[in-house]
Amino acid sequence: MVVFKLRVTGVLGLALFLSAVPGCGGSSDEAGSGTTPSSAGMAKISAFSGQRLDWKPCAKGQKALCSTVKVPLDYADPGPGNLSIAMYKFPATGKKKGSLLVNPGGPGGPGLEFAAMMARSPLSSSYDIVGFDPRGVGASGQIHCLDDAAHDAYYAAPTAPTTAEGRNQRRQAAKRLAQACGEKHLKLLPHVGTENTARDLEVMRSVLGDRKLNFLGVSYGTLIGQYYAEQYPSRVGRMYLDSVMDPALPLPKIIEDNAASSQQTLERFLDNCVTQKSCQLGGSREQAEQKVLQMVKALDATPVPVASDPRRPVTGSDLREAVLEGVGSAGEWPQLTQALVAAVKRDFSGIRDLADYSHGRGEDGKFSGEDETFLAVACNFASKDDRSHRALDQAIAEATRKSPLFGPLDMFRPCSDWPVASSVTAHEVTADTPEPILLANNSVDPETPLSWAKAAAEGLEDSTLVTNEGAGHGFLDMGPCTGKVMTDYLINGTVPKAGTVCKDTGLGKTGETVGK
Repeated sequence: MVVFKLRVTGVLGLALFLSAVPGCGGSSDEAGSGTTPSSAGMAKISAFSGQRLDWKPCAKGQKALCSTVKVPLDYADPGPGNLSIAMYKFPATGKKKGSLLVNPGGPGGPGLEFAAMMARSPLSSSYDIVGFDPRGVGASGQIHCLDDAAHDAYYAAPTAPTTAEGRNQRRQAAKRLAQACGEKHLKLLPHVGTENTARDLEVMRSVLGDRKLNFLGVSYGTLIGQYYAEQYPSRVGRMYLDSVMDPALPLPKIIEDNAASSQQTLERFLDNCVTQKSCQLGGSREQAEQKVLQMVKALDATPVPVASDPRRPVTGSDLREAVLEGVGSAGEWPQLTQALVAAVKRDFSGIRDLADYSHGRGEDGKFSGEDETFLAVACNFASKDDRSHRALDQAIAEATRKSPLFGPLDMFRPCSDWPVASSVTAHEVTADTPEPILLANNSVDPETPLSWAKAAAEGLEDSTLVTNEGAGHGFLDMGPCTGKVMTDYLINGTVPKAGTVCKDTGLGKTGETVGK
């Protein structure tokens, strides 16, 4: 799984009220649906907001400062156990407005790298940039269900099976992964949901001493932001949500929409590719797509070893996942083109590298566990019916009609045997916040279609949606226009006019802003 790749849905569960640090406001004045913590539990929860962070250098020579904050494992019953959430701070380089908490998505994206990237942006002049590893991620109790050898075996079974035997292999591999997660993380799994991560944000806001939460979230991070706004609307400061999730979508609909949007992005990529002499996939988009599908079919029949790791031959499933990984960012299109051109010549090393990256496998053969955290969040918030084998089979069949290349990918099969009961079902997030929320989305996005951003905006009463006429996942780094929209809002509080459209390609071309 790639960071930012989100196909998960969820809903607010329990109500939580947190007392703030003295001088930073009172208790939260909003309650969600579900069981409210007892008064005794409330007293225990309030104690978490008074913690003092002990910032220390993360490593010699680094600008980042590291600390941890304690949060309840179970917000409904905060007594039995706590979690330590890892936090990373890059102090403001200029006049400080406060803290800006940032999240790169996933679920499963670690916080340090993304915070470091944002600290190199103009935002660092006005904010302490604060990243964090959400519960179940990185230094906050990383979910690791399979060892590296078992992880390789998991991906050796086809993730996009096209035969009855392949489908059986996929189901058995998925079941083994789900069982392993239950054996190793049964205590944690029920509590890794998005609504709890939003509550953790409230604890972090409080201990950082900020009156309101300033937040930048990408992809899955936008779902965290929406859940926070729903639970704590009066606490929302400047909130920038980039590549936006629609929290109301059930899992089967997410699978179908992702196939359609990924197909649309693929077509943009191929349109660009065939204009270049180096492409060598055909003279038209249709010819190029057929070339890729022919290679998938051939690899399904006879996987091809690569010199770097002959024990793991490249399969048709690997090629599908490699292309899905590569089309996600226009800046990576040259790398994907190079890998596909080499594949035509029977050199699949570039495809192997892209597929491994999408799985979270490093060059040393070690897995990050991001794919397992992804599933832990996704499966926990898909209803029992929506994650059943029947529902997944139907969704994949519909997805395949929308995208022959990406539709067959069976990413969520472990959810059918997940050891933790589904928590809640999808619903529209609604919030009326004192400050406007800015949403941003590319017009063509393989992971979070523009239609999702439009749907999310309807539930956020004081929000503005800005679009970019470009293809790829992630608005903020597409070009000068998209970057300026983000920084003007977060630094100066400038909300773009409704209907503002950027035209950044993500390919190094100059963009422009068109205000409608």
